[in-house]
Formats: sequence, structure tokens, C-alpha cells
Amino acid sequence: MAASNSSAYLDLFGGTKKWDASEWVTSDDRVRGGSSVSRLAVSDDGRAATFTGHLDTSTLGGAGFASQRTRGTLHQDLSAYDGLLVTVTGGDSKRYAITLKDEIPGRRDDGRDLSGVSWEADFALSSGGGEGTNESSHADQQTETTTTASAADGQQVYLPWGQFKATYRGRPKPDAEPLDLTDVKRFGIMMRSISISSIAATRSSGAEHLNNRSAFDETEDEDDQTALEKRAQGTLTELKTPNQEGDSSGSKASATSPPVGWRRAFCGFI
Repeated sequence: MAASNSSAYLDLFGGTKKWDASEWVTSDDRVRGGSSVSRLAVSDDGRAATFTGHLDTSTLGGAGFASQRTRGTLHQDLSAYDGLLVTVTGGDSKRYAITLKDEIPGRRDDGRDLSGVSWEADFALSSGGGEGTNESSHADQQTETTTTASAADGQQVYLPWGQFKATYRGRPKPDAEPLDLTDVKRFGIMMRSISISSIAATRSSGAEHLNNRSAFDETEDEDDQTALEKRAQGTLTELKTPNQEGDSSGSKASATSPPVGWRRAFCGFI
């Protein structure tokens, strides 16, 4: 769905466009020998999605990641918008990241995706429902932050396009071509030892957001991981996601509007 000048915001996932579990696929560090696990569970009414899992911080020497990404290739024109707005409930004080791709790499002989450039914006949630922080973890972006407003049903995190930084295999790639917002092909939500992803798009003069709930443990003990998996299975409608593809890269959807003055294309994960 392309954003139009007459629309204050655009629902990408949730809101007027229900979440669909079949549109998402797992992309964890197990493709590189790690043991992180992630899931995206969609509520029965399709108005919310919950991102849960286990982040392994030891197997790959601190380079683990757990993520969910959209399946296939999308062609989303977000050029009329100024950024992404994500509304999250159940903050856990950990850092997440939203990832975007404007190019989809090919596949290896074993079916896994080749590595490609991703555009990432990090944010941290507050566990008490107050304001969180939103800033890049990369050296060239240390001073840029964005306002996180507290909504009645969750935390709203605004991610302007300028906060998305190009990375390749998790490392900054300053020589990358600018992000092509006229044709965003993939969205992702990630948690990893150095950054975590989550996304939403916006522009100036109206807005919409997505509500998400996250429950992530950074544990190294297999018993802890098993306990987390059992807990997730008992409290969520667990998605049967197909075998993970790729390299690395909520609870209820809400209709609450963020501060006037932004015009947003909305895109949310968690």
C-alpha cells in the first residue's frame, strides 16, 4: 500500500491492515551456528503481534541475533513520509532495531540468503511504561535521538529516516548508496547483542502507530531457554514459521494518533 498526500498516515502492519503470520519468516543466528530463537505470534483478531524469543549471547562471541522479517519481496513506496512510528506495550528495557532493505540479495546454493546491506534504527524500551530512548548505536550517530512519547496503551517510538544507518553483517557501511524509499522491499524486527530492530514509517501532519509487546531473554543457559520456550507456547498463539531464511536481517494494534505535525506511514513489528 503506497502512501498518498491526502492520507495522514499509512498502516503497514496492524491498524487498518491486519497482521498476517504468513507474511513473516524467522531469521535467527542459527543460520551461522548460533542458538538464538525468535517467534512472531499474531492475535486471533489480527490486530496485534508479539515478538518473543531467546537471544544467545555466547555461542558466536557476542554476535548473536534473533529476528523476524517479511517474506518475499515487497514494493512499498514510503517516499512521501518522514519516518516510522512504532507503539510498543510491555517494554522490557532491552534494545531493539527495525531493519529495512531496498535490495534483496540472491541465495546461496544451500538456499540461504546472501548477505546484503540493511538499514537499521535502534531503540530501547522502558520497563515502566515511561519514556524510552531512541538513538543509533553507531559512532557517527551518537548524538541523534528521537522523542519517545508515552501513550495510554504503550510507548510510541518515532524513527525518522535519518536515524536508519546502513550496515553489512551488523557493521556500519558508510559507503552504501542512500536508502531508496520509493521501493522498500523488506521490513524486519531484530534483537541482538549489539542492536535490536523494530520499525514504523512517518511523515509530517498526522500519524498512526502500531502496538507491540516484546518478551526477550538474554540468557546463556539452555534450561533458561527451554523454560522461555515453554512459557511462550503457553501464553501465545505460536506461529508455525517455516524454516528460517536469510542472514540476519505486540499486543494490540492501536488507533491512537501521535502528536500532530508528523505525517506518517505506519509500519510496525514486534
